[in-house]
Amino acid sequence: ENQEYEAQIFISLCRLGFLVRKTNAPSGDSFNFSFPGIGKFGTRVSDARKYMLSRIKRNKYKEILDTEIIKITKHSRKSNKRRRLEETSKHNPLFYGAAFHLDDIIGAGLVRIVNTPAGRLLKLND
Repeated sequence: ENQEYEAQIFISLCRLGFLVRKTNAPSGDSFNFSFPGIGKFGTRVSDARKYMLSRIKRNKYKEILDTEIIKITKHSRKSNKRRRLEETSKHNPLFYGAAFHLDDIIGAGLVRIVNTPAGRLLKLND
């Protein structure tokens, strides 16, 4: 009974794409873990990093307050209809939201934080 249950779980993981058979394995019993959709996620995060960093580079000293960059990315000069279209579009550079991508560039060490009386200042790392 326990072996049947384990076999069902194994089959389900294969069908969902979380286990993929190794193609170069000598025997056919070797598998790799997989994460379906990870390619899209990586592409979206990479595109958002480029977009956020380009927004910071446009400033005179390559620095910006975190509240300002969120404001800029949320409230561009586009019409509401166009903004709504971009928020649902697959090509939106900030697909996961400005706050998520801001945390991503901070966590990746692409910018450093300087606390100021006006708020957190993001400075581009050289």
